[in-house]
Amino acid sequence: LGRVDKRDAFLDTHSLERERGITIFSKQAMLELGDTQITLIDTPGHIDFAGEVERALAALDYAVVIVSAVEGVRAHTENILKSLDDSKIPRLIFINKADRAGSDIKNVLNEIRSVIKNTDIVLSEISDEGSESCTVTLADEESFCTVATEVLAEICDEAAEVFLEDKVLSREKADEIIKREISDCRLTPITYGSAKYSVGIKELADILVKYMPDSKKRSTDALSGIIFKIEHDKTAGKISHIRLFGYHCHIGS
Repeated sequence: LGRVDKRDAFLDTHSLERERGITIFSKQAMLELGDTQITLIDTPGHIDFAGEVERALAALDYAVVIVSAVEGVRAHTENILKSLDDSKIPRLIFINKADRAGSDIKNVLNEIRSVIKNTDIVLSEISDEGSESCTVTLADEESFCTVATEVLAEICDEAAEVFLEDKVLSREKADEIIKREISDCRLTPITYGSAKYSVGIKELADILVKYMPDSKKRSTDALSGIIFKIEHDKTAGKISHIRLFGYHCHIGS
């Protein structure tokens, strides 16, 4: 927990970031969600530091794009989404600041749909939008299966057949197709919340673990990797941050 504008964010530790109250440099951290280990690369949101975002893209298994429920989709957001399309990187969109007065998730959803190329599926529901008491829940199974069948019918023949028979997908089958279509960059999941009050964050974590692709998709037998960040330390000198995609090791005498 922490806020960059209050100079107590966990990853924004550089003196320039503390002084200006904004994220300037990409940082990484590791966390565990249940049995799943996630390496997070946190990048700046300000357009002046877009280079940090561009360099990080090549290291990602998927991206979480944050959009304000008040300000909506900005030009820089469009650029990021386009870069993800060009790089064929799966993404999830989290609509943040749902607690603030002026939050208009319905309008923001329309803006998102006018920008993204693929189909979207909304995986959460919100109550008391625009207030500090707002709550976010994942859709119940019946509602989820109905919506999933309708959405997936547009991009998946298997779901289309079920939809035309006036039936709905089972939860297990819907989950399977959603995960596959996200991995293939044909489907963008969307969820809501307020990072400030930790609303919708558990739901976001559950979605990441359940549906987003893991590192196995980009793994290789041979050792390979990419440098996504270089920093200079007064003591250690130049430090290169490398994302490894695979390795093949022989141990012998």
